[in-house]
Amino acid sequence: MFLLHSNIENNIYPLFVLEDRLKPGGFITESNWDYKEGYVDFSYQLMRMPMYHSST
Repeated sequence: MFLLHSNIENNIYPLFVLEDRLKPGGFITESNWDYKEGYVDFSYQLMRMPMYHSST
């Protein structure tokens, strides 16, 4: 993980505003939160394909 500095740092926004603006970009808010703090995660899917070494 690496830190990004932006103009939204240290600001307070209503959750519905963040969800309306971030969800279309693939971000989710449902995965990690409690009543004190939470995180906005980027949702992505992985496809794992097996591969095998063949000697020639």
